[in-house]
Amino acid sequence: MHPRPGGAASAGRGIRTLPAGHARAHRAIVEEILCELLGRVLQADPQPLHRDRRLDQLGVDSLMAAELVF
Repeated sequence: MHPRPGGAASAGRGIRTLPAGHARAHRAIVEEILCELLGRVLQADPQPLHRDRRLDQLGVDSLMAAELVF
């Protein structure tokens, strides 16, 4: 399978690197990218997504989860 345009491979602004020891910054970047992807998959605004909920609680099923990867 090839990554499709707009999928996980092109999420956010590309790969970012930070020095080791910046766990909070790393987490914030991952959360931002994941929210962008979830917004696309759920066809919703990524801002109001509850970041403390599991994906299934947000309505993500297995096919939607696959879209997050490809």
